[in-house]
Amino acid sequence: MLKIPCNLDVLAAAFIPNSDDLLMVTKGNITAVKDEEIPALGDNDPTGILWFWRLFRAEQWSFLSASLVARRSPCLSNNALMELWAEEKDKEEFESYSPWTKEEVEEQKRTGIIKWGKKFVDQAGLYLRIHDESHAVFTWNQSDILGGCGNVDRLDLATGEVTNRGRIWDAWDVTTDSSGRIFYTSCYDGTDVHLLKDTTLLQPSSEKPTPTFIVSQTVGLGFNLCFDATLKVLVTSSRDGAFFVISPPGEGRLDVGEGLPSIRPPGDDHTPGDKTAPWDTVKILEPDGRKASTGHGFYAHGGRITFVDANAQEQLCTTNLLDGKTECSTFAEPINYVTCSGDFCAVFTRASAP
Repeated sequence: MLKIPCNLDVLAAAFIPNSDDLLMVTKGNITAVKDEEIPALGDNDPTGILWFWRLFRAEQWSFLSASLVARRSPCLSNNALMELWAEEKDKEEFESYSPWTKEEVEEQKRTGIIKWGKKFVDQAGLYLRIHDESHAVFTWNQSDILGGCGNVDRLDLATGEVTNRGRIWDAWDVTTDSSGRIFYTSCYDGTDVHLLKDTTLLQPSSEKPTPTFIVSQTVGLGFNLCFDATLKVLVTSSRDGAFFVISPPGEGRLDVGEGLPSIRPPGDDHTPGDKTAPWDTVKILEPDGRKASTGHGFYAHGGRITFVDANAQEQLCTTNLLDGKTECSTFAEPINYVTCSGDFCAVFTRASAP
């Protein structure tokens, strides 16, 4: 196990296959070098909040030798800002929903330099998965202030280029299966697991919003999502102490747990998406009723689920879905994020006080 103590705002991290380098996403710079003096390999928004770093195993995953892969803002286009700012708004109304004050907007319009306010930075977030040594996929939501929408993007690890793979209503966690199909969780009339239609990491969709299949919307689904490549099933967290295993009908279903309806009754749900081909959903209880913390890492390998305990963020737990046993390790400081490659995990914890 690799322990990385730091006081950075680590949004996500994942091991890159074959190299065991780490891709890490933070809010802002992790070095002492000035922002404008750090070159990005690919996409490089100089006002970017989301920084994608590669930490090299050969350098012991040191921040000092990290390479900036891309730098992004959680905004589709700066034109959206200009259009927003062009609207005449009552000052009190504007400041009730805007991350900027009226005076800050006037300053940015005058200089042409965008400065994301603290409120905007605090709201920014994403979910990330590595598909293979060439590509990662990540989801993020554009603020309702700027028009709102969920996005599924692909990151080319060799070039740093970011390309869109889905424009959707709402996006939480994301994962891919071995063939490159893209799944994500969302919240509309409840939590849902979607599969992007006619879209893979290699094949974009021309339709916006991007059509989806709803593979499961079983009551109680959580937002964490991952793909167990060994068992060839999707696994989600839950809103109570359990996990859900989701698999194509007749494939990959485990001989444990309780089978549940995958689609909610029509009168209870108006979620956009095709509900004609749901997958099988099985609920498996966590033996001690633990819940996985949302957005701090969630990983499945061979039926073993690794997660941060939502009620004790110093605890890293692994539940074996096949035998119903859970083992936990307790750290001295809260865990910011965990990611794994097989049985090897990297744990980002808060740094201890000096």
